[in-house]
Amino acid sequence: MKVMTALTAVVAVLVVPAASSAAISQQAIVKVKSTAGALAPKGKNYVKVDAYLSTRDPASGRPQLKANPVSKAVLAFPPGSTINPKATPGCHLSQYSPVSTLKAKCAKALVGMGWAFVNTGWDGASARTQLADISGGPNSPARCADPVAPVGATVNQDPQYSATYEAAGVPGCVPVGHIWSRVYAYQGAIINGKYLSNGIIFANDNSVAAIAFGGTTKTNTLTVPLPALNGTGAGLGELPFGWVLSDFKLNITKTNYLKAGACTSSKKWTVKSTVSFSNFKPDGALPGPASQVKSTVSPCRP
Repeated sequence: MKVMTALTAVVAVLVVPAASSAAISQQAIVKVKSTAGALAPKGKNYVKVDAYLSTRDPASGRPQLKANPVSKAVLAFPPGSTINPKATPGCHLSQYSPVSTLKAKCAKALVGMGWAFVNTGWDGASARTQLADISGGPNSPARCADPVAPVGATVNQDPQYSATYEAAGVPGCVPVGHIWSRVYAYQGAIINGKYLSNGIIFANDNSVAAIAFGGTTKTNTLTVPLPALNGTGAGLGELPFGWVLSDFKLNITKTNYLKAGACTSSKKWTVKSTVSFSNFKPDGALPGPASQVKSTVSPCRP
């Protein structure tokens, strides 16, 4: 109740600024690794995945340089890659189930963990201070230092809002005004009323607005459409209050979940990530920024 009361107070200072330039700078680093040891992963064997996606708009006109929402991510793993539908008992719950319910009932279906940042785009000192207190609970990283305006710029252009965190197991600090979340990935999901063993649920757990959403794998391709959660007219990926997922780090560590295809003659695997974007509700029916395609190369051995 204390958190929700504080959250309600902060909502009063929410500002909906003009649309940004949508000069999206997208990262999608998806590495394929061995399940054990330091050697490159072997073809046709099970592998782990180390993924980090970040979305930035360095020319954004919104507070905290908030970028357009990511509406969908499609990850194409090396040809021949497949998931093992029996790696776990599966999570037989809706992709939109409460995060607490997923943790309680789907622990045996857990295939990976990570963290995420939600960029609230809130402006004003009271919002910044409040989110430092409730962003991620007792296990969240410390808040970054108070933003400082670079010479000739605004406080929203402090480097903490343009930095990325691809090298971080856990980030050293949470950008002020962002929400840190623990991420859980569960195999299996009920999507559109039907249980899918090739489904996966991503649970974004924080002390403010925990959410869960799902994706599906077909042959070697994982497709994850993000939900529109900011009411009628919201764009895909626009979370409550107009927040957006700006960083997503996930390690798939279940050792019998993903089996890679054969290693190529060049001893390299490529994971191709296609990231699509939408617009915010105040932007109406304007087209979103163009999709971006990013590739990550990992070594492999026959």
